[in-house]
Amino acid sequence: MMHFTRRELLKLTGLSVAGALVVACQPKATPEAAKAAAPTTAQPTEAAPAQQAKVAPKEVTQLIFWDQFGQEATAVDTIVNLFNEAHKDEVFVKRESQPNMRDILKTALSSGSGPDIMYYDTGPGFAGVLARAGLLLPIDDAYEEYGWNDKVIAWAKDRTAFDGKTYGIGHEIEFLGVFYNMRIYEEEGLTEPKTHDDYLTICETLKGKGYIPIAFGDQPKWPAYHEFSIFSNNIAGPSKVAAAISGEQPWNDPDFVQAIQMFFVDMRKAGYLTPDPNAVTYDDANLLFYNGQAGMTMTGTWMVADYTNPEIMPDPVGFYFYPSIQGKPIAPPAGLGSGY
Repeated sequence: MMHFTRRELLKLTGLSVAGALVVACQPKATPEAAKAAAPTTAQPTEAAPAQQAKVAPKEVTQLIFWDQFGQEATAVDTIVNLFNEAHKDEVFVKRESQPNMRDILKTALSSGSGPDIMYYDTGPGFAGVLARAGLLLPIDDAYEEYGWNDKVIAWAKDRTAFDGKTYGIGHEIEFLGVFYNMRIYEEEGLTEPKTHDDYLTICETLKGKGYIPIAFGDQPKWPAYHEFSIFSNNIAGPSKVAAAISGEQPWNDPDFVQAIQMFFVDMRKAGYLTPDPNAVTYDDANLLFYNGQAGMTMTGTWMVADYTNPEIMPDPVGFYFYPSIQGKPIAPPAGLGSGY
């Protein structure tokens, strides 16, 4: 194994990729090949075949790169191959797919194994935990040297900074809203709602026609956070939500109580959600939407690729931000997802 200094690593990773979450030493990871998590349909170029080379040339620094895109993600393999070809005398990036990244990354890094570069959640509960544990490399000087400050949105950079130091490049700006089956809306004479009451009328119509109004599965528990974010943002407003996150505002404020009551109690009792949502996985809820059993789902823009793929979602899909509640401004939750 070739060892290298922090400066050498930054120089190598800065050649063509716009930053990385980098651990402080080069590991030697040998994870088992994982089942494809989310194959892409992107086609490799002729100059850069999708199947990535697995062996680094002798005397060339090897970097291990972990992502969660699946072994069949040909577009990612193409990017890695193009990089390796362009810098074949300096560095070789070995890509390894880790569909269970959240479960194994902390353990792998803490034990001195794992990746040099990872595609991982950028929030304080994810990358922030690793940074504060001393497992990530700050790259503020790389931002300066390679001009990334001029290329990366300032607030996206801030979301990868912890305790005054920057550790990565944000890559996914995501929004939460309502996706709906356009065929069903058209057949039932429905239009995009202007208010919360309009939305409830749509739910009642869909329920009366035998559809599940909202496909919602909370068996893994995290989907509820998204629905809570949608309703609390529209009821409490972004400033109060930010204050609560910072510990300056109590979560038992009446606006947050109302947000919980409105979706998780009232809309469930009205029969607008998937029956027994806590027993339904996120993927199974999506299947209800894919096959036309559910007219709507509330989730994030990371699902656009699936919802616009006719092999997965035969019907056309529309999108809108959740409408105004009690005349208050629409405030769709948005944020940074994963990054390098």
